[in-house]
Amino acid sequence: MFALTLTAELAGVTNLRPKDDKENQFWYTFKVQCTSCREIHPNAIGVNRHRESSATIKTVPTPYQHSEPPKAQKILEFDCRGLEFIEFNPEGDWLADGLDSTTKFEGIDLTDGECFNPDADKMASSDLTAALGFLTDAGHLLATTAPETSAHLMSRRTDLMFEHELPQPDKQRQRVCSCCGHIMFLGQGSSLQVRPDRITRLSKGKEARSLRSKPRQSGPTKAITCGHCSSLTQIKLPAPVPVSRRHTKMQTAAAPSLSKTSQEAKSSASASSKKRAKSRKAGLLALLDQSNAARSSRPGLGLSLADFMERK
Repeated sequence: MFALTLTAELAGVTNLRPKDDKENQFWYTFKVQCTSCREIHPNAIGVNRHRESSATIKTVPTPYQHSEPPKAQKILEFDCRGLEFIEFNPEGDWLADGLDSTTKFEGIDLTDGECFNPDADKMASSDLTAALGFLTDAGHLLATTAPETSAHLMSRRTDLMFEHELPQPDKQRQRVCSCCGHIMFLGQGSSLQVRPDRITRLSKGKEARSLRSKPRQSGPTKAITCGHCSSLTQIKLPAPVPVSRRHTKMQTAAAPSLSKTSQEAKSSASASSKKRAKSRKAGLLALLDQSNAARSSRPGLGLSLADFMERK
């Protein structure tokens, strides 16, 4: 009876095992040596747990458990007749479980002796996010009842971010002191001061006009003093948007063009009204000519009822 032992350094995972079942049969690959002539076979030999061969696997593979430091653990037992296994080649798919989560890892390749799984980094990132969130919530809940415990939790949060090279946002820096970890409450020992951006102003000259015309690269600074350790936290604010000013000369120059435009509009309106009056007069004359032509074509004296109506 022989046993296969495995020693592996696991990071964030446990229960390392081959993917071996009836649907996905795992071939255990070994380099073998003859027990009679002690000759090493040039080709590797594959052994299947679900098939009969000169080497019989007795048990189901035992998952390799995470340990610090790594220790040799027995994962398989088998019986050989006339040969001896001298080297194991971990070809095939392996499985593992998350150490502190329920994440399942599949398709692990150990052919090169090591495996890097990007999902393990994702799991570590999610665990870090959960830890930072817990420390932040606990620190704020204990800020008034247990300020020293709150400061310890927030300091631990800052250390974790520094260890993982995560930048601390300004929103967090202006709330929590980066030196002692206390949450800074304005009006309760901590103070806030906004310092304007200092710009050297020239009294006159081209240099002064060019300096004022250029947009500012930085804005005012928000300075927060911690009420416990008196440390100063400075946060740069964005530069204000430059204000555009119009000169009065441009407005006076635009006034004559406006009056000229209004005069042109009035003249065009009067011309159109004259055209309409002229067209109405022409229409009335045409109607009068038609009535005179009809009167002359009538028999008799060419008189109508309108000729006998009394004119007032």
